Order: sequence, then structure tokens, then C-alpha cells
Amino acid sequence: MPDEHGKPYAATAQNATREGRAVADNVLAAIAGRPTRPFNYGGLGAFAALGCRTAVAKVLGVKLSGFAAWFLYRTVYLFKMPGWSRKLRIMMDWTVDLFAPAEPVQLGIHRVGAEQDAHAERASLR
Repeated sequence: MPDEHGKPYAATAQNATREGRAVADNVLAAIAGRPTRPFNYGGLGAFAALGCRTAVAKVLGVKLSGFAAWFLYRTVYLFKMPGWSRKLRIMMDWTVDLFAPAEPVQLGIHRVGAEQDAHAERASLR
């Protein structure tokens, strides 16, 4: 759907969900013989998750960064999930992830003694 200047809105989920409702309302209005309404929407904000529990955000004109932006990002998208049981499971998973230590594979830690084993194996081949 074009904006008031004739340009398409950004291809984001935030815009698409609102455009979908507007299109559905306009289709029903057209079928019923009522006038359709133009779609005008100013975004509520934007998020960008950066990893390591950090993000940047601009919400309702307020700029945030770091952990606060990351937490708000997760909270917004948690409440967009369908069904309360799914929301609860995701919230529990995220809470455990927040307080549990990172997995060793994510840290790039190698098995203790692996270098010594490799050195001994190379020595035995000589």
C-alpha cells in the first residue's frame, strides 16, 4: 500500500500487520458498497538486536541502547507471540538463558588436555 506521498511503506512486520487489517476492512467496505479509507500509519519505532544482550531502539521518539533496548526488544516480541502457553514457555526459556552460564560450545572452550594429547600424538608419530 502506498503512503500519502505515493511511496510504499517499508517491508516490515509492523507495517504488514497494520496494512493487512486496513486491506481487510477496505475489502469488506467495498463488498458492502461503503467507501474505502486510505491507509496512513506512522511507525511506533524500530529495534535492532546486536547480540550479546545488546540492542538499539527508537520507540515513540525515544532512543535506547544496550541492555535496556535488548530487554524491551524481547518484551515487545514476546507479547506478539500467539497463545499464552507459548508466551510462558518462551519467557521461562529466556529467563533461564539470562541467568544460566553460556554453553561451552558458544565460548570456544576446548577440552582440557586436548593440546597435550595432540602434542603426544604428534611425538609418537616421529
